[in-house]
This record gives sequence, structure tokens and C-alpha cells, in this order.
Amino acid sequence: MQYTEGKLRDKAVAASAKGKHDKALGYYQELEALQPEDGAWARKSAEMYRSMGEDSLAIESYTRASLIYGEEGFFVKAVAVCKIILRMDPDNRDAQEQLVSFNEARGIHKPADERAEPPEKREASSVEQAGQSPAVVPDTVVPPPTISAVPPSAVPPPTPSAVPPPTPSAVPPPIPVDAALEDIDLGHASIESVQREREGEPSGVTEILLELEVLAEMAEKGKPDLRHIPLFSALSKQSLASLVEKMHLVELSAGETLFREGDLGTTLYVVSEGKVRAVHEGPPTIELATLSDGEFFGEIALVTNQPRTATVKAVVDTELLAIDRQTIGELIASEPIVLTVLCRFLRTRLVESLVKTSSLFAPFNGEEGTKLINRFQLLEVEAGATLIEEGEKAPGLFVVMSGRLDVARKGSMAAAQYLTTLKRGDVFGEMSLLARTGAAATVRARTKCLILELPDKAFREIIMTHPRVLAYVGDLAAEREQKFSELEQGRAQYEDLHLDLF
Repeated sequence: MQYTEGKLRDKAVAASAKGKHDKALGYYQELEALQPEDGAWARKSAEMYRSMGEDSLAIESYTRASLIYGEEGFFVKAVAVCKIILRMDPDNRDAQEQLVSFNEARGIHKPADERAEPPEKREASSVEQAGQSPAVVPDTVVPPPTISAVPPSAVPPPTPSAVPPPTPSAVPPPIPVDAALEDIDLGHASIESVQREREGEPSGVTEILLELEVLAEMAEKGKPDLRHIPLFSALSKQSLASLVEKMHLVELSAGETLFREGDLGTTLYVVSEGKVRAVHEGPPTIELATLSDGEFFGEIALVTNQPRTATVKAVVDTELLAIDRQTIGELIASEPIVLTVLCRFLRTRLVESLVKTSSLFAPFNGEEGTKLINRFQLLEVEAGATLIEEGEKAPGLFVVMSGRLDVARKGSMAAAQYLTTLKRGDVFGEMSLLARTGAAATVRARTKCLILELPDKAFREIIMTHPRVLAYVGDLAAEREQKFSELEQGRAQYEDLHLDLF
């Protein structure tokens, strides 16, 4: 009797649930014959073989699944299956070699010079430990830096003009392999940058240049895995193989916790299979996001030493691929271009969060979203530098990646009045840009900061010419006027948009 695809799938699931793995295997093999381009069926066959104790046949099916995923562009799933093969057979490298060859053949990988051998093989990197998570080892945590308060003051703001930095007289110092991005002196690292000046004097702001000709357009339509993994595109063959080897697979049961709000972490995750949910524990509990196949989370741990701001749990049985700071650090040591690629990746992720969170940016997706992302600039800001000056129009819209900034206003008082401190995930400058008026307060860096900036000119060209944005701005006119009035009278706190970065 010939069954439909849906019927075969239902029968396979039912047989597997009853422990009839041989029957389920037959159904999955039929499904694979019907849909040979879907790696899920070869993978399911492998799971049935494994349940029956047929490890060699399981490896054959897993290898087939990995190659199918690779050919179809689902690189994350292919790598995850590769990691399962290596757990079963540590000496098996066929799947990894096929993945690297696939990337080169498809033009996704643009090899750098084959300068040096990749870093020596080390033990699988750690991921965050929470509750009873199986086979999860605690991260090595770098203590957060001591934050010294710097009283806000009115220092002239930087101008958007940029001038080249002095020619370095020495080779950039080596970057510790386990360093957070905020601990790296980007302005003096192996990465292009320009120092902004005002009236011939340093402003304390360095713009990190992120546009790279060596990066290919990542993905074909319908291949979200590749589109969101720009990191792979700049690696040499050896380093790509090293990254695949040093990623590790994290398996969670439904309801299991990966990490909790307040935990320190150093690891970025991508969902290979399944679904996780991020929440603020409260009270009350607030759901932030539900993430499924191919989606990233936790990348902020590569930027800062600050604690996680959400708890992440598996909704169903879930597989994750984990990439920690040390793995990224070793890639940077081998190929310095990876530092620029990492910064581009983080810029993309933060702007995507902005689009998801703010009604102002909601209309931007697809090609418009890509255009928006590329107009944001990455700034390294020294402690004491002023980004917005009270009474003057904000030079741009800013998103805090790391560090702290003080907000203060003078109003009619002689002394500055402290209002609040901005930190990771805070967005500021929006009110001034939308109202086209002077800023309600001065914003000054208390510590070294990493900031994303959408300059005023780009804001006006991209944001203020979009019909849906103009309607949004018109609806907020009265609200903005009331907010400025309350600030003037000291009856409201200075606040703008906040992104939940965990």
C-alpha cells in the first residue's frame, strides 16, 4: 500500500514512540526516497539505526544527512550532524572535509592567504552551565572591569568628520584569545579605523571601518543559515575546518535551562534543531523571544563581560551549536580579518534587534534592512567623550553595545543634574532627531564604550523619507512635546528605547 508523505511521517513517529525502531526506520527510508533533497529523513534513519545499536549504519546515514544539508545550503544543520558523527567516531573527518569543500565550490568561502597552520586542536570549548544541563561545562569567565564614575560635564560634541589616525610605529599588540570585544583596543588592533577630531583636537571617538571587499554576498534566497553566518566567508580552508572542529554540540531536553539571567557567559549559540525561549524571570515573567532553526542568540557575550540579561530554556528537545570567545580569539590570531568580520556580524545582529523592537524601524526588512544595517557605524568611545550635547541636535542615533554613559542636564541650574546611566542595549538620540530640536540632555561616556551610530544624515535619508515612518513620527508629535515639558520640569526620567541583548 502506498502512503502519502504525511501518513508515512505519522506512522514513523508513532512506531518510534512505541520503541518499534525497525518499523520507523522503514518509513523514514521511504520518506527519504520520496524527498531525497530533505536531509531530515536520512538523519531520522540514523537515529533509528543508533537506537537499534547499529552504529556503523547510523554513521552512514548521518554522513548522508550532513552532505544533503550542505548541498541544500543548511550549513548549521550540516555542522551539527558532523559533530554527532565525531562523538560516535572521533577519527571520522569525511563530513568536515566535505563541508569545507562545499563552501569553496559554491563561492561562499573566499580564502585568505594560507599563512599559518590553524591553532592546535584543543578540547571541546565550554558552554554555560545552568541547572542540570547534561554534558555542559562552565565557561571561563573574565571578571568585569571596575567602573569608576566620571561626573558629567558639558564638553563640545564630536563632529561626524573623520581623519586618518597617525601611522602606527609598531606592530599591534597581540589580542588575548579569551578577550571580550570591549577589552580590545580596536583603534590600535589589526583593523581599519579613523579617529574623529573636533577643531584639530582628538574627540575621544574612533570609527571602526567595517566594509570589506573580500566578503561575498552570503546566501541564496531561502537559505537563512548562510545569510546569517558572515563569519565563515572570510576564513581560509584550514581555519574553517578548525572552526567546525571547535564548535561543539549542546543537547537540551524540553524544558531544560541553558543559562539563567545573571549568569556570566562567553558563548554564542545557533539553533541547529528545535526551539528555545528567552525570558526575563521577573516577577512578572516576560517573554523576550522564541528562537528556532538557524537563529543566533547570546552573541553579546562575545562583546562584554556583563551578565546575561535573560534566561534561555528549551521549548522542545533542542540541539545548539556553541562558539565561545576562545575559539573566535584563535581564529583572529590566525586570520586578523576575522576581527572585522566579527564586528560586522555583531552590527548586523544589533540592528536586526532594533528592527524587531522599535516601531520606528519596523518597516525595514529585506533589501531596506540590509541598506539600513550598512549605514550604521561602529564607534570606540573613550571614557569622558561626549556624544550628545544638551541644546544641540544629536549627531546621530546611538545603540550601546558595551560600557556606560551618564546622562545629565543643566536646564536653568548652574550645576549639572544627573538623570540616569545608559548601558548595554540602550538606544539614545532618537528624540532629538525626530523632533529636529536640541537634545534634552548631555550624554557622556563614563567608561570606554562600544557604540553603534546611525549618523543624522543617514537617519534623514533612510528613516525620515519612509512613508510609514513619517506617519509614525506625526502620531508621536504630541507625546514628544509632553515628554520634553516633563523633563524641563523634572517630572520625568530621561529614557529612550532599550534592546534586550542576552
